Amino acid sequence: MSTFARATALSLVALALPQAASADSIQKIKPIATGGKTLEVAGLATGSSGRPAALLVDRRTGAVTLWRGNEGAATVSRQKIATIEFGIRPNVLRAAGKTGLLTYWREYRGERERMIVASGDRLQTRQRFDGYDVVDIAAAPDGRAALLLRKGKAYGTEVREFAVATRGPGGRAFGAPVAIGKARSGQVAVGRTADTVTAALVSASGVTVAERATVDRSFTRAAIADDAHASNVALGVGDSGRITVAWTRSIVGGRQLVAATRRAAGAAFDAPAAVPVKAAALDQAPTVYVDGKRDGIVWAGDFGAAGIWPVVSSRGSGAWKSYFRTDSSAAGREGVAASEPFDNAFGIAATTSKSGRVKTANVGSGGSSRFRTVNGSRDTRTLPRVAAGGSKPWIAVTETRGKRTTIRIF
Repeated sequence: MSTFARATALSLVALALPQAASADSIQKIKPIATGGKTLEVAGLATGSSGRPAALLVDRRTGAVTLWRGNEGAATVSRQKIATIEFGIRPNVLRAAGKTGLLTYWREYRGERERMIVASGDRLQTRQRFDGYDVVDIAAAPDGRAALLLRKGKAYGTEVREFAVATRGPGGRAFGAPVAIGKARSGQVAVGRTADTVTAALVSASGVTVAERATVDRSFTRAAIADDAHASNVALGVGDSGRITVAWTRSIVGGRQLVAATRRAAGAAFDAPAAVPVKAAALDQAPTVYVDGKRDGIVWAGDFGAAGIWPVVSSRGSGAWKSYFRTDSSAAGREGVAASEPFDNAFGIAATTSKSGRVKTANVGSGGSSRFRTVNGSRDTRTLPRVAAGGSKPWIAVTETRGKRTTIRIF
């Protein structure tokens, strides 16, 4: 597979990746949870404290448990926060501040539906958003956060009214939703230090960006692509006003990755351009990192008979350069997972090879390091959960043997 590899000089901030491990040494890491085949990790997060937190969900009973660890991933607390017998259970956990967290779920009580947003160190604060479905959440190191909401029920892909609800630093309650336009899907981002809120939306007519002004707090919209075949939009925001939006679009023979950049606050977006890679993009959203005058995109490329491989594309003032990470081993259809940007524009990416081994790499606006094995076990059949904050990454690996599930964080 070296045909697809390209050498690169990287300017990544070094994260202390977990040490490579053999199958035997992985078993020496104490599990945070064990159970039946219905146990899963619904989310992983770490704030600027560098301490990990994970949401565990039992699909059979509906029990949702919050696990919190220390700097060495030893268990500090484990608490059941909800039982959702009927509804849409959590599938994401975000850090918000030094130790704060955010998640959401939908409950069904008889014929009534309730959209619940939970926040706080123990997810103890609950706020309802009746009549809305939460599409995405984003947060900053000082506790500022934003919800991207869609009117109506969770199911369906038709065009509906979208709105954004925000909160300031310190973990206060979210304000009333502010309408930003009609769309099918989208993603929201907040500035790491700058008080900005930006949403990227996909509608039947193409891709638009809605940005909140800092003076009157209203949102302005800008159309950046007339693309009826767009989907899987992702958004990266830099503190200097640089914004990069990436999405996939249907073409003959598969899907193509496309990106557009606004290089400074008040400037116009560049014309959308396909990222030049001779591979089809998987039907999933990429992850975008923006820092200074550089952008990075982590995504999964389908090379046909050669398999699926992580691809890291980056650029500064020039053209996109892509690195085909053949050192990761061919991945399954789930592709690659990359941590959401939190307190810097760097993170961790992970993929599960067909043999069941987990491999990780540093990723960011400057490109990617080499992938290396961190889990020698062959029992990992699902994509790991990853998180990075406080200059420390974490990986949650789910191993299945027979009818038993073991979850380890390292």
